[in-house]
Parts: sequence; structure tokens; C-alpha cells
Amino acid sequence: SLAVVNEGILVGYEGLTLIEPDDSTSHVEWPGNTYDIISDPSGSRWLATENRGVVKITGHESEVYLKCNANQLLFDTGLWVAAGTDGLIAPDRTIHRPESMNSKAVWSLFKHQDFIIAGTDQGAYALDAQSQELRPNVLPDNKKMIQSSDPDLHVQLGIPHSVETIGFFQQSDRWWVLTPNELFSSD
Repeated sequence: SLAVVNEGILVGYEGLTLIEPDDSTSHVEWPGNTYDIISDPSGSRWLATENRGVVKITGHESEVYLKCNANQLLFDTGLWVAAGTDGLIAPDRTIHRPESMNSKAVWSLFKHQDFIIAGTDQGAYALDAQSQELRPNVLPDNKKMIQSSDPDLHVQLGIPHSVETIGFFQQSDRWWVLTPNELFSSD
């Protein structure tokens, strides 16, 4: 993962490396990678790590906040964690198991209006951010996931049909599609 911060650029690979504006680096080692790096309104940094779970960094202090399979983090009135096969972990540490979303794993998170959108291995599911209840009518009633064979989106973005699509999201009228080698946009 990469994150631009006031001190420079954070790189989450085999620990955490800070590349400062003068190109000097500092490194904290631990086994595994960092999949996501976010900051909360108080200035604390949160890391979704491969082997340590969710790590909270405040100043020069760090602590393992939550031991889980952390993949992606979202801060919205508290910390949400996409925790792979462990499910979706809400700010109050309620665990929404993947089975409740007819899936085996929760991989990604996205905020849409008052909803948390959980990306799973079986598609996207919306949860009310306050009540934490699944809301079936938020997302389009289309179970088809975007794949490399989806001609409309590939033509619109100029992506060859043979290119595998890893992930996508929509921001206003703009679509973003991640492939193994490139990020495409509809703009």
C-alpha cells in the first residue's frame, strides 16, 4: 500500500517505510505487508496488516488494535475493517460474518451516502452505517459482477476485452477500474 502523508510517502511492504521529501527513509520491520493505510480526524494512523491485524499509530507509539485478517479500512464515525474470511468488523467491534452476505470473505469497503458498501467474493452488499443492518435496496438489483467479458464498461474505458478486471468503483459519473497492470477511468 501507499499513502501520502505530511511527512512524505508511506510504503507498506514487509513492514512500513517512510520516504521523506529529501529522499531519506526510515523503516519499521515486521513480517508481512501493509494492505491499507488511513488517518482518522485526530491524526492517528491505522494500518491493515497481513500478520499483525489492525495497527494504530499515534505519534511514535503503535499498538495492535484488533487481531484479524485486515484487508481494508474505512473511518466513518469509527473504524470499519474488511477482514477477509473474518468478515466485516464495525466500529463497536460487532463482527458481521461473511455468511450473512452470502459470501466467504469481505475484501473491500466504500462509503456511499449513509451506507457502508462491503465488497465480497460474491458481489457488493450495503449496510446502514448507523444500525449496521443489511439494506437490499441500496445497490442496483443486478447480481452480475464486472468481469473482463463485460463489453460495455470495457469499450467505454478503452480496456481490451482480454484484460482481467480486479476491482472497480464509481465516483459521481466517473468509473474507475483496476486491472493487474493499470488503473482506467471513464474521464
